[in-house]
Amino acid sequence: TGSSSASVGVAPDEQLSAIGSIPGVEVTLLSADRLPLPLVQLALGGEGQPITVAVEQASSALPLLAEACVPLSARWHNAGLLCWEPLIEPADIQLKAQQSSAGSALTTINVGLSSPLELNLSDSMLRDAQVNLRAGLAA
Repeated sequence: TGSSSASVGVAPDEQLSAIGSIPGVEVTLLSADRLPLPLVQLALGGEGQPITVAVEQASSALPLLAEACVPLSARWHNAGLLCWEPLIEPADIQLKAQQSSAGSALTTINVGLSSPLELNLSDSMLRDAQVNLRAGLAA
């Protein structure tokens, strides 16, 4: 849902600059029960926090730099309470890729988090995971 945007500018001295964003992506895994229910949902971006990407190269003689910010969250569906519960609290993943020199392959990729990654695990979630894993392996 939402809209995406991107802009690219190339100056006469061969400077490259691009900024883009996409609203987000959600993936929902269904349970292996006969009546499939949602099990886990992973969200990248969304809810007013788009995935953003910036690419910059000051000139063709300088290395390329790309940075991205990817908001991440995950939740699991507690079938006993019929509600979603947080699995991974919202956090921003920072990605940075850079060439060592112009024209070379990407040589440095850094991945970081804006805050500590908080995971929420409960007995009922682990039981649901175990039941679904066994059902999936038996199929």
